[in-house]
Amino acid sequence: MSKDQSVPFVSEDPFLSQFEIQVKDSETTHPVFEVEICEKHLRSAESVHGNSVTILIDAVMEFTAIQIAPENMRTLSLQLNINRNQPEFKAKKLIARSRVRHAGQMTCVVQGKVRDENGVVVATASGTYMYVSKEESSPE
Repeated sequence: MSKDQSVPFVSEDPFLSQFEIQVKDSETTHPVFEVEICEKHLRSAESVHGNSVTILIDAVMEFTAIQIAPENMRTLSLQLNINRNQPEFKAKKLIARSRVRHAGQMTCVVQGKVRDENGVVVATASGTYMYVSKEESSPE
């Protein structure tokens, strides 16, 4: 997949597609997702809503986990820990990157970072993702 093309993980996900996340690089082991900040990403104080950061960083980290998942497996997040370096900030763009820190037979650990358009780190995160069979249905 070349840069800036549609990635089914984002474009076909009914939840993620609402946030207009752009996949800038999906070919490397350190994918890059971006979002241009608009009104739907803001709090009432016109600062970036914390959940906009959370959704972006979780999306790039899960995408990273899926890239290394065994064949015929999907991922489920077991744990997501986000540290916000800038609890309230204004930005025009957010850029998220992630990388695998550990990959086991059943789980992997991914780290991520979100920066604003000036390169200021606004959040860091780590997550643990479990591999499950694509045939297994989700709990109802």
